[in-house]
Amino acid sequence: MPKELKVKSVSDVDKYIGQRLRVRRMMLKFSQSDLAEKVGITFQQLQKYENGSNRISASRLFSFSKFLNVPVSYFFDGYEGEDAATGMVMEEAEEFGSSKSADPFMDKDCNKLVMAYTRINDDSLKQKVMELVMSLASLGKNKSIKDD
Repeated sequence: MPKELKVKSVSDVDKYIGQRLRVRRMMLKFSQSDLAEKVGITFQQLQKYENGSNRISASRLFSFSKFLNVPVSYFFDGYEGEDAATGMVMEEAEEFGSSKSADPFMDKDCNKLVMAYTRINDDSLKQKVMELVMSLASLGKNKSIKDD
């Protein structure tokens, strides 16, 4: 009787790491082709890493951390377990009333907002922007409740 082959599959942590990779790449304004070339892979492979369909090896993750100027731990920051990452993303999307996607990292407007926010150098101004966005988000949430 032949030995059963264990099929490798990606997990929530692979998807989470891919999301973090994508966000950091976009924050630094690297195209997928640019980053892929720097680490010696195709842009298609980078796409697979970013959407979590392929696992990233430890050595490749190290290369990404080097070129993206973050510690390897950056890719795991905020991850709290197999079900936690998906749940966290869903809760954040629901909190802000997102109907576009359960994954805010896949929303181009969200990415533009994050990238613009990171270009603000004044911490007090950043705080004011955060308060404004949170206030607007709560107004939008209350309005949708009243409309129902």
